[in-house]
Amino acid sequence: MAVLALGAALAVWKVSFPSVNDMTFKMDYIGLQRAPGNVLILRPTHFADSARHGDVSYARDLKSEEPVMRIMGRKVSFQQVIATAYSCAPDRIILPLDAPKGDYDFLVTLAEKQNEHLQVAIKKKLGFVASWEPRETEVLSLKIKTPNAPALKPSASGQRTGISVQNGRLECTHTRFVYLSGLLENALKQPVLDKTGQTNYYDFSVDFDWNRSGDAPDRAAVDNVLNAIGLELQTDTASMPMVVVKKVR
Repeated sequence: MAVLALGAALAVWKVSFPSVNDMTFKMDYIGLQRAPGNVLILRPTHFADSARHGDVSYARDLKSEEPVMRIMGRKVSFQQVIATAYSCAPDRIILPLDAPKGDYDFLVTLAEKQNEHLQVAIKKKLGFVASWEPRETEVLSLKIKTPNAPALKPSASGQRTGISVQNGRLECTHTRFVYLSGLLENALKQPVLDKTGQTNYYDFSVDFDWNRSGDAPDRAAVDNVLNAIGLELQTDTASMPMVVVKKVR
């Protein structure tokens, strides 16, 4: 297992074999905290036969006085590796036709610039780089369909914002539509822009048969939820900052 480790001079890379075994990749918060420090691993997955797929975990380094984050991924796609390294949603990534198709594991327990070092590892080990660039992209625009829908209740000031899906219902407290657009983007795996023009906070609770498999929920179910609170999604295009991935020449 080829492992990239960072020495005292952060710009110098060397290949080493620290004692990091597969049990480290249990994908639990405490396990990640206890993983060996000062390590960067990016490798083809060792868990190809696992039913679990696409797990990414974050934890704080207990030995550091600063809020240093550790990052781990197990059996994740190349797109998910890029999303982690560049701190973006997977739907904001444009992959080339020759992007790797396999799955990967990664572990970053370096003391600083964790994302940047993962970017360097992607370049060195996989041969790809990426950058933020404006692109005309197909998006979904969240718009008002029915003003003052009965299911929307104005939220009192001072409440905490909360969005959850449980027991077959979407429960939102002290929520702005821009937060809802973020939830929809994450679920539908497509950019969603808040075009409602509303900045007020609302409370609402509506039936929602959420798909827990990791796939996008049924679009009809999403439309039913939005219709209940007087909203709709319309197909649109917009110039968006996207992470464009390219192969190193």
